[in-house]
Amino acid sequence: MAGLTKVSVDELRGGMSVVRFDCAGFMFEYYGKPLPSDCAKLRSFLKSNKVTYALVYEDSILPEDASPTAAIKDYIDQHPAAAEEKPPTPPKLPELTQVMSVHTEAKLMTTTMMNEARMGKMIDTKAAREMVSTLVEQCIKTPEAFISITRLKDFDNYTFMHSVNVSVLAISLAKRLGFSAKDLNNIGFAGLMHDIGKMGVPESILNKPGKLDGPEFEIMKQHTVKGYNYLKAANITEESILQAVRCHHEKSDGSGYPDGLMEAQIPKFAKIISIADVYDAITSERVYSKGMMPAEAIRTLFSWSGRHFNDALVKFFISIMGIYPAGTLVMLDSGELAIIMWPNKKDPMRPKVLVITGPDMAHLDEPFIFNLSSYNARTSTPYKSVVSALNPQDFNINVNEVIAKYLIGNEEEAEEEAAAEGSEKNPLLRQRSAKE
Repeated sequence: MAGLTKVSVDELRGGMSVVRFDCAGFMFEYYGKPLPSDCAKLRSFLKSNKVTYALVYEDSILPEDASPTAAIKDYIDQHPAAAEEKPPTPPKLPELTQVMSVHTEAKLMTTTMMNEARMGKMIDTKAAREMVSTLVEQCIKTPEAFISITRLKDFDNYTFMHSVNVSVLAISLAKRLGFSAKDLNNIGFAGLMHDIGKMGVPESILNKPGKLDGPEFEIMKQHTVKGYNYLKAANITEESILQAVRCHHEKSDGSGYPDGLMEAQIPKFAKIISIADVYDAITSERVYSKGMMPAEAIRTLFSWSGRHFNDALVKFFISIMGIYPAGTLVMLDSGELAIIMWPNKKDPMRPKVLVITGPDMAHLDEPFIFNLSSYNARTSTPYKSVVSALNPQDFNINVNEVIAKYLIGNEEEAEEEAAAEGSEKNPLLRQRSAKE
């Protein structure tokens, strides 16, 4: 079962999922469901019933929606949309196939540009900006599908895929913060170019299958300044882009490079790209390390907030990724294995998943989408719940291949999927309903 933790009534807040209290004898409608964002009345109600503590699922303990730190408070005050949290609309298959096509095109273009840079040529910045403009358009049209494509990884082409994913994540976070279309384009371009300076680093260091020694790391650290100088030479004049590329390895506590800047000195674009960069890096398999599971990566980012990253920005990032980011392999309480397809920010514990095995762990010939927010109308209990996140390597599962195969195999059903929620047509749901 999922881990439980004990919290006092005063510590209860929105998003937590309560299992039980230290006393009973009263009606409580939120058992097993995320508490509402405003818990003040609930806490008063519980105290009036002599409740002192609750047991809640550990995975439901989200970072508090604290007010932003001073470093970005002024910006967010001027952009009220940054503080809004709207329930997501799950993407449809046509949307996913469209953004996957754009993602592939962006990777191919990035590969060409990076190789040109390695050969000492100037890249086609106009074409790169046009590609970023397409990415921004997709983010605005289908934000949920857009963020989900970052689960796509490519071990053999890490540098190129990583650059595209960082651009996607940075655009998504900037959109969540209410940035203008112009800023979205600039931060997307900065994300795409953030590692362009690595093309000036010897491949023996860039692809070393082990930890870099002192001198090698000093050479690697030069990529931020190399990237800054390269883009200036390519006639990139926006200082926000240049500084984002130069400063994306700066850390809030001053321990970063190249200039050892403190929190208040780091440009806001650089702060955003830093989070996107690290998240995609630690969830990717490299020659010298295995990638973390997305849920573990989210916890790691949060543990580093305030020291490495702006803490408010990390919380905003978690809000767009969800507790279980897209691509996370999970076990359901039914004994089945499933892959998170679309996180549910309104109810983080109940995303839409792709069920890939039966209760006996045997792989299904036809995986299917299941909406974990589906409840049994008679018993008011969910049909299925997530027990825990798993490492797909432990089960010899390639998440990317499974998702791609499902999408390709269901292209003919895309129109039907666009017209109705998948959970209503889910064969398992129909089967259970018939039994009842």
